[in-house]
Amino acid sequence: MMRTEEAVSVDQTLYVHLLGGFSLYYGDNPVSFKRGVTTKSMQLLQILLHSGEKGISRDILLEMLYGRDELMNPANNLRVAVHRLRNQLGESILPDGEYISTENGIYRWNAPVDTWVDTHEFDRLLGLAESAEDVDEKINYMEQACEMYQGSFLPMLGGEEWATVESVQYQKKYSDTMNRLEGYLKERGDYEKLLELSTTAAKMYPFEEWQAVKIECYMALNRFEEALHEYEAASSLFFEELGISPTKRLIDQFENMGKYMSDGTQILYMVSDGLDEEDGTEGAFMCTFPSFRDNYRLVRRLTERSGESAYLMVLGITDGHGMPMNKGEKLSAMTEHLSETLRTSLRRGDSYTRYGPSQFLVLLLNVNQESCVKIFRRLVNRFSEQHVSWKHLLEGYANQVGNIKDPQTALRMGGDRREEKRK
Repeated sequence: MMRTEEAVSVDQTLYVHLLGGFSLYYGDNPVSFKRGVTTKSMQLLQILLHSGEKGISRDILLEMLYGRDELMNPANNLRVAVHRLRNQLGESILPDGEYISTENGIYRWNAPVDTWVDTHEFDRLLGLAESAEDVDEKINYMEQACEMYQGSFLPMLGGEEWATVESVQYQKKYSDTMNRLEGYLKERGDYEKLLELSTTAAKMYPFEEWQAVKIECYMALNRFEEALHEYEAASSLFFEELGISPTKRLIDQFENMGKYMSDGTQILYMVSDGLDEEDGTEGAFMCTFPSFRDNYRLVRRLTERSGESAYLMVLGITDGHGMPMNKGEKLSAMTEHLSETLRTSLRRGDSYTRYGPSQFLVLLLNVNQESCVKIFRRLVNRFSEQHVSWKHLLEGYANQVGNIKDPQTALRMGGDRREEKRK
């Protein structure tokens, strides 16, 4: 069979990556195919590579490839897939060979070159870690396994049941190993290594609280400003992607930051470099939800003593029919614009925070009910200056701080409704 002349490295090992994507390298040279990686012939290749020396039975292979397809003769489709795969391998830079062997109904990968597969190596390292009696060796094997894990098993095949099952199993193995490794590294005080590993984990699985591990590492390393930035980034991610508040573990980490700041020099550093706003900051103060909550509690105490008035306002973007707007590019653009409207339209002494996909909380100082109505109208006008259709999509509720739970005093504003007390 004719083969395109390409430079092939001295290393004649075939390296297969199934975790985080699908790629093959013959030595240092990538192996490419004309057909996409999700075709049946490519899925056959991935299954054979993953199955390794033990192979896979014909019946199971048929179920994995064609179980959900209504085919008259799936066995014939399998023969066609095998034939196409052999042709594709023959057209690649790999040396000539049969590559696929069948014996007693078992299909196996049978390459004329050594084949290294990341899933096999991952499992091998975990096995060595499990059997190792020396703690140093155990930790070393676990670190190697976690460093080699590059993401979910064949993520492009998320719609295939067999790939989804394998993906869930490998993700669990990775998470379990990371959790065990976290305990070992904390016992040894190796927070630098734990920070490196948890940073990678947080990128692959941002909603599994690895940010909380990173925050703990930063605090243990006296890198408090980076801990605060990590919390703010995680809070923003949870709000924007899931529309929920940060997890309890993240909030607990935020609230416990202070007890780690026992060194006087560090406290002075945080006061001078970590607490001050940037010079020239104008408009209202936007903060994270935990910061807003603490600010609200403080204002409530102060108003109880001074008798001054403060109001809590909830602003929401609706779909025009009184329902919160769902996710989408339009909502993303509108919330960004509303945030900027709040910053530039309110006073420096006022504060606000993102509370959900389409909602903001605003704390207004030294105002009354009439002032709230005027402020809401001003926000609506500025929010809809460039988009007239947005004017009736903003809805607001307000009540006096300290009197939040009394529905008789709540003020409802929004759309083309007349501002009125809720009855």
